[in-house]
Amino acid sequence: MTSEKGGPPFKFNTVEELKKAIQGYFNSLLVEDPKTKLRVQMELATVTGLGLYIGLTRQGIIGYEKRDQLHDVIRRAKQMIEAQLESALYSGKPCAGVIFSLKNNWGWTDTIHNINEDTAYDGAKDELMQDAVFEKTRAKLRLVGELKDSQKLDSPIIEED
Repeated sequence: MTSEKGGPPFKFNTVEELKKAIQGYFNSLLVEDPKTKLRVQMELATVTGLGLYIGLTRQGIIGYEKRDQLHDVIRRAKQMIEAQLESALYSGKPCAGVIFSLKNNWGWTDTIHNINEDTAYDGAKDELMQDAVFEKTRAKLRLVGELKDSQKLDSPIIEED
């Protein structure tokens, strides 16, 4: 496959060659667990790692993604890498690097939701609160015997001469 703009030829002559190379990268991340004899992935896939494996730079992969005939293949590989990074968030292992990568390479963002309640003054709420405070204070004073039932809280407790 040659470059559409007369540049150097593409490294891969067909879409199938590119697919095979990408699959080889993902397979290279799998190793056999000696205990279970199952193939497990020991490290996360990365765009840079993919580039190293197939002989392109990270920017080269991004360039391939812009080509019509290769867009879907590269996009699928990048989605697989992003899915692995997302899964790593739930692995229980430290994931600050994964978060950094998702934010800086994949467009993820932190979202802050602000809920604005109506903050108009409600005098009725204040009056109810004042009544509750007065009653609580009155009950405390009654407990210590300083206030007779006949006295009102808003009248002075200590009478002036």
